[in-house]
Amino acid sequence: MRTSAKRCIWTALLFSCLWYGFGIHEALCAESGAKASISKKPGADKPTAKALVEKLRAAQGAVTRSIIKSEAYTQWDNDYGNSPDTGKKDMHYLTEVRHDGRRYAVRLRVWGNVRKGLSESHPGYTTYLCDGTRTYLIMYQPSEPPEEDVVSINDKPYPGEKGMSGAVTEMYLRGFYANVDENVEAVLAGALSLKVRDKPERIGESDCHVLEADTKYGRYVVWVDPAHGYNVAKAEVFQGEGDLYGARNMPLPPGVTQHFVLENVRFAEMNGVWVPMECETRLELKAPDGTSKSVSHHKRTEVKLNPDFDALGSFLPEDIREGATTFVAPRNMRPGGPMVRCVWHNGKPVPVDSGGQRKGKGKDNTDKRGQTIQRPGNE
Repeated sequence: MRTSAKRCIWTALLFSCLWYGFGIHEALCAESGAKASISKKPGADKPTAKALVEKLRAAQGAVTRSIIKSEAYTQWDNDYGNSPDTGKKDMHYLTEVRHDGRRYAVRLRVWGNVRKGLSESHPGYTTYLCDGTRTYLIMYQPSEPPEEDVVSINDKPYPGEKGMSGAVTEMYLRGFYANVDENVEAVLAGALSLKVRDKPERIGESDCHVLEADTKYGRYVVWVDPAHGYNVAKAEVFQGEGDLYGARNMPLPPGVTQHFVLENVRFAEMNGVWVPMECETRLELKAPDGTSKSVSHHKRTEVKLNPDFDALGSFLPEDIREGATTFVAPRNMRPGGPMVRCVWHNGKPVPVDSGGQRKGKGKDNTDKRGQTIQRPGNE
């Protein structure tokens, strides 16, 4: 497996059973008035796989309209021989997610020894934003000048749920596992085969339904907890050659396997709704040139359900700094076509010429009306 492909895989990752049984109930015999015991057939109370997926979808939907803050910490132990990726790595994440089902704003601060130059006082900053019309990717380090910022704007909205795939803690607690670009309920609904295990299994204090699925992304096993709103109490994903991963649905190369686990989920009840608040995840990647193991702890620190998003200005690109280097993909851009290079000026992208200057700027540092223009970043 090429080093670049291997790095892409492990770095991108820096990113239920209702108790059924042989119920015996008493029924009145209408003809004789005598009591009779009638045994149910084994599995008679076992829900269908389809019904469980729908309950899981409803549980996930309960937190769709929300503002959620979270924190996470990941440790990697990599063995790739002489590669610079070998060794122990770590990353801290602070995340805020605003999501109304159509629009989203994912704001992420990161630091750790995975990336050089990052610290808690000088973190990397990333925003994924969709305002319903445009999609923004904003990346910068506060310690660097605005000219070093990179902003990408696509004049098309990106589906709301898929915006969660870069949200770290929210990514996992909303069911995006193992670098798969679909949430768990969508994966299960489209599974090649799907079944419910005959017997419930105990996870913590709950008896959970267990769903098993063969999918184009690999084999899924999901424990659904009816005592906590039919949320996921545990999940495992097994992936091998040919299984799809990542935003581009690339097949895993020959000789590569991944095993993902989500477990130790803690729930809290909010206004009658059960919300997953904390979990741990583990991932083991094996490739011909080495292995990577990671362990992460995720915690939601603040949850607001059904806020007034517009009153809060939740989906405005207010964190793009003046003078940021900006690339715009027009709505009519051909696949693979060039993006329009711009600079962010007065709250919008302004095209620049081949020398990197805003178009319409005079040689004497004035615009066409003769008004002085400050250099980007010094305004």
